[in-house]
Formats: sequence, C-alpha cells, structure tokens
Amino acid sequence: MAFSAATGDLPDLHVVFPWHCPPLLQPRTFIVTSPEEIYQHTSQLPETGQKAWIEKTFSKRECIYIIANNKDVNRCCCGQLISQHIPIPPSTAANKNGEETKQLEPQPEKWSVSKHTQTCPTDAYGNLEFQGGGHSNKAMYIRVSYDTKPDSLLHLMVKDWQLELPKLLISVHGGLQNFELQPKLKQVFGKGLIKAAMTTGAWIFTGGVSTGVIRHVGDALKDHSSKSRGRICAIGIAPWGIVENKEDLIGKDVSRVYQTMSNPLSKLCVLNSSHTHFILVDNGTLGKYGAEVKLRRQLEKHISLQKINTRLGQGVPVVGLIVEGGPNVISIVLECLREEPPLPVVICDGSGRASDILSFAHKYSEEGGIISESLRDQLLVTIQKTFNYNRNQAHQLFVILMECMKKKELITVFRMGSEGQQDIEMSILTALLKGTNASAPDQLSLALAWNRVDIARSQIFVFGHHWPPLGSLTVTDGTAPEKEKKSPAAQTKAARGKGKGKKKGGKMKEEPEEETDPRKLELLNWVNSLEQAMLDALVLDRVDFVKLLIENGVNMQRFLTIPRLEELYNTVSEL
Repeated sequence: MAFSAATGDLPDLHVVFPWHCPPLLQPRTFIVTSPEEIYQHTSQLPETGQKAWIEKTFSKRECIYIIANNKDVNRCCCGQLISQHIPIPPSTAANKNGEETKQLEPQPEKWSVSKHTQTCPTDAYGNLEFQGGGHSNKAMYIRVSYDTKPDSLLHLMVKDWQLELPKLLISVHGGLQNFELQPKLKQVFGKGLIKAAMTTGAWIFTGGVSTGVIRHVGDALKDHSSKSRGRICAIGIAPWGIVENKEDLIGKDVSRVYQTMSNPLSKLCVLNSSHTHFILVDNGTLGKYGAEVKLRRQLEKHISLQKINTRLGQGVPVVGLIVEGGPNVISIVLECLREEPPLPVVICDGSGRASDILSFAHKYSEEGGIISESLRDQLLVTIQKTFNYNRNQAHQLFVILMECMKKKELITVFRMGSEGQQDIEMSILTALLKGTNASAPDQLSLALAWNRVDIARSQIFVFGHHWPPLGSLTVTDGTAPEKEKKSPAAQTKAARGKGKGKKKGGKMKEEPEEETDPRKLELLNWVNSLEQAMLDALVLDRVDFVKLLIENGVNMQRFLTIPRLEELYNTVSEL
C-alpha cells in the first residue's frame, strides 16, 4: 500500500488521506425551520413522511480521513483498522464536480471529530429483538450524531416511539467495568429503583450496554418484567462505536435480530436486553467512550424543562443515582451539582470505589467542603489505592471531591442497614424534594404528580418546618379568596372588603391598602396553595390527597365557590 511507504518515511507523523462521503440527502417534501414546525409537520405525517423526517433530521458520523495512530500504525486515530476503512484509489480523489484531482500530499495533523468526520443521513433505526440469554425482548433504537439537537430527540421519543413524558427522570451513573454488589445490597438497590420508577411514572437513563452498573440495573429490570406485564421505560444512551454486533442494526426503519452473546476477546459491548429504547450516539470513533456524554446531559436538561402535567407548573425533576464508579464519576457528580438548577444526587454507599469515597467525604466533611487534616490525608491515600493514582493525580481528584462537598446538602447517601435509614426509593424521592430547593407548595405539586401521598404526609406536611401551624387557619375563616390564583395581596383586599361590611348609611368603606404583614401574607399564600392543591387533586382524581388536604385544614365549604364548581364541572366534562 502507498500508506506503508508513507509511514516508512514519516514514522513519527500522522498521515492524512482524504476520503469521500456521500452528501446529505436534499429535502424532499418540506422545509423545517423551527421545533414548532417539526411538531406541526410530523404529528400528522404518514409512515413514509415520518421516515423521511427521521432521515432528514438525524445523522451518523463517519471518519473521512485516514490518520495513522502513533501507538498502532495499523489503525486510524478514529479507532478503525486502516484495512477496514472505506478505501479510495491511493493517487486520485474526486472533487465536488466529479473530476479527478491529484491526491494531496500527506500532512501531519491531530485527528478531531470536527475536522475529520462528516455527517450523512442516519442508516440505522427501527426495532430490534434480542436473542440469546434464554429470553426475548424487543426495543426501539436509532443511531444519531453526537451533536443532535435534544428537542429533535425528545420529539422522536414522544411522537415516533410514543412515550409519555416522564414525571421523574432517574439518571444512573457508575462503573463501566463489571463489578459485584453484595447480594443484599443488589436486592435492595434493584427493588428500590424499580419501585421509584413504577410509582412515579419515571424514565431511567443508563449507558445502555451490558456491563458494570448498567448490568445491575438490567438485572433489576429483568426481574421486574418476569413478574409483571408492564415494562419500565429504560433508555440506554450508548456510543455507537463501542456496540458489539452493530452491523446487524444497519437499516432504515427495519426490524432486526440482535445477539446478546458477546465475544470474550472483543473490547466492544453488547446492548443490555432489559432496556426498552436505545439512542446510539456517533462521533465517528470506534471502541471509544465519550461520544454520548454531552448529548445525554443536554437531553436530560431539555426533558427537565418540560411540564409534568398541563395543570401542574412543575418541570420534570431529574436525579442522579451513583453506584460504584471510577474517578470520572466524581466529576459527573460535580457537573450535576453545578447545573442550573442543580441536580440532586443519591450515592449508594457500600457499592465500591467512587461511591464509597463520596460517601466517606459526605459523612466527615463540614459545611463548605472543609475536612480535618488527618481525614484529608486518609482520603488522599484511599484515592491513590482505589484508582492506582500517584500523589499529584490523587490531589487533583481530591480537589474535585471537596468541590462536591461544598454542595453536600444536594447529596443524599443511602446506607443500607443504618439506623433510621429508609429504602433507596424513598432516598431518591426525598432527595428530589430537598435538592430542588422548592417551596412547600411546589413540593406538594410534585407529590401530586407522582401520586405519592406518603411522601406528602411524611416529608411535606411537617408543621413548623414548611407550613404555618394548623390553628392559624381560624384567622382566615370566611376570608378565603373567591377566585382562583389571586395574589396574596389581592386575596387580602377581597377578605377585608367582605369582612368590614358597610358603614352606617349603606355606604361601602374605601378599599384599604394592600396587606404588608409578612406573617399574614405567608398564611394567605399557604391557604391559597392548599386550595389549589385540592382543586388539582379533585381534577386528577387523587382521593388520598383529598383526604390528606382536608385533614390538614382545607375547609370544603369555603373552598367550593361558584367559580371553582364551574371549573370542576367544565374540566371533568372535557376529560
């Protein structure tokens, strides 16, 4: 090969050869300029139109240059064997007009996704059926470029995959290499994760392949599906380049059989058969992780901006669940805590490595991420031993760890068997309530969306912590707002106007100034929030919540005003 001669002359340089990739398909039916138009066009598209939209919207990436890897001259820097790179004649290449031109001289260059890959319409999406392992499951999948817009992906998930928007998103992170969990911890972890997802209508995000923490999540999902008809929505977001047998997935709008038996000599990974959907993220590399990281974070952020329910103003809450993990997991935790708004994190203590280090630091660090000198040295030694780091590397990771501890109030540690410890499902849900820094009414709105009256009773209606005392309600008897969603000041005006009555002679008093007493404003806010929650509970048919709200002071005689009765009647009629 010409390549061999070139590498013989330039042993220390990267060698570049251009390669042609077919241009993107041109639009055939319509031009889309905004996400709103995408929804408008695709919601009523026939099957062929939907297929055209998918191929127009989603792309794959392929390496279009061969750049020799210094560590392995038989491979391009993208990870592909040079012998398997799509070949071109060594001395000629076609220009844009189809004319042959002399190939450029080899140039030393560092490989990058932006410079040396090109997008083409995606060539892999449809349905797959898992075979091997004694059971058969089906899943939907798509291959997408790493820079795909998250709104397009969410549209695909809701419209094409026909998923309901989640009321909670549980994002699982942890070790990629296989590890063992204590049998009891594995059982508690699996049952708690499944219960949290089932009772709230959650989606679970994982890395999608059948290794490490994802394998343990898959085992929990498999155990659940064997005992129940319903499947939990588990979405694997994996790099296309690390998927074993990915050639079997090539095809547009196809159904494919996928073998889950992996080659023990291969560095690639099979997809986990307990997942329901896969987003396979392509940046043109082979055998390398990382293509999925940014897209997964952007998709989680975009989902968090969606409203749980048209009646409830809350966005979809997101929580990170950490099990075991390498040093990169500690960095992932810091990224979660630095999000705006920050994402609460639940750490599974006792699962090993990063999780145990995070749990130890959380237990012994003080507010502001301060830790004693002796414990600091102990942590540094533990980091060195756990990750086989030198002193300098350990110190760099320690700095990241202490940055996490500056926001330790957003971290919940689950310790199995410790006194007063709730199960991991409650840890996840309570972490969301305390981590979002939401007001009590907003927390109540979340509990309503999840239909978890136990959460509302044990975590929200804690008098003296979130709410004014129950006896305070007598102050507002007869002065509740007549109309829905008035501001506290407006409610105060209405209350005063009613309570004062008429002057002698039948003349009304002038309207008083707006209420400014913060305690009274808080009380009026509270009353209004409870009554709004009661209205939502009635519309959503949450019987247990109706009982709970009555127990906690909602006066039904005052609540059932004419406007509210009209709204209830009209809302129920529309259902």
